[in-house]
Amino acid sequence: MTTKTKSYPLNQSPFYKLTTKRKLAELLRLTPAKLRKLSALSQDLYREWPQTNLKGKTRLIEDPAPALKEVQRRIYRLLSCITPPYFLHCPVRGRLYISNAAYHVGSRHFRNIDISDYFPSTKSRRVNWFFRRILKCAPDVSGILTELTTYKGHLPCGSPASSILAYFAHCDMWEQIARIASENGCKLSVYMDDLTVSGDVVPDRVMFQIRQRIYRAGLQPKKEKEKWYRRGVGVVTGVVVRPSGLSAPNSAHLKRFKLRCQLATASSADERATLQNSLRGVEGQQSQIDRWNSHFTSYNAEE
Repeated sequence: MTTKTKSYPLNQSPFYKLTTKRKLAELLRLTPAKLRKLSALSQDLYREWPQTNLKGKTRLIEDPAPALKEVQRRIYRLLSCITPPYFLHCPVRGRLYISNAAYHVGSRHFRNIDISDYFPSTKSRRVNWFFRRILKCAPDVSGILTELTTYKGHLPCGSPASSILAYFAHCDMWEQIARIASENGCKLSVYMDDLTVSGDVVPDRVMFQIRQRIYRAGLQPKKEKEKWYRRGVGVVTGVVVRPSGLSAPNSAHLKRFKLRCQLATASSADERATLQNSLRGVEGQQSQIDRWNSHFTSYNAEE
């Protein structure tokens, strides 16, 4: 059963042309006094610690205090109701890494770019620009919203609002990149800080224009993570895209095999529970891929 998510144009957002701090407090479900206090103290309401992922890469987590995090969550929910552009797949309710990959089925060339340090590189002035210039909030309202959602001059890794604000703070850049792709007969999809351009051919000049636009926004593409697939099969957000549909990468099949072997020899209940959770995640990806392929096959049969 599919649940419909409320969606409206940007100019119907409750933030649009918000002019008073009293109305902002009501919208965020705070008293005016509580809003003033949170805004004034926001920069002191974070804990920081390094987090290392399975690949050994470390990033700094900037975790807001519960009261501030709840307000950020409210801001995220309201902003996420703004109708997203067709090319944005994350953070968008109902769109997943599978839909991001599926958008490119039928292409022959695939080119991927990652943006380096997306949250830390998204500065407070760009967040303020979005609230002030795009949502047309009053200057003091824009200032408070910026204080509530940024830390040390940038979007924090740990705030519920950072993912949606990273898009909106650069929405002009993304729209221009979408125009570049469209004018050259290519498809664009954006999954947080990953962008994929595909088509029958994706020329170097198109990617050059896209990189230049990213640089002009004060962001940096990761040169070492750029990928170019030219034989009708590509990898998009960890999913293999083929002319006939989607498939899991070989690494996922190998991981599933190893997990099953480890599960068969696990000696403790805790170890078995951990392995079963990991296995469910890998099998869940395969189930989503199978489900999409089934819909794709049925649609083509009807055509």
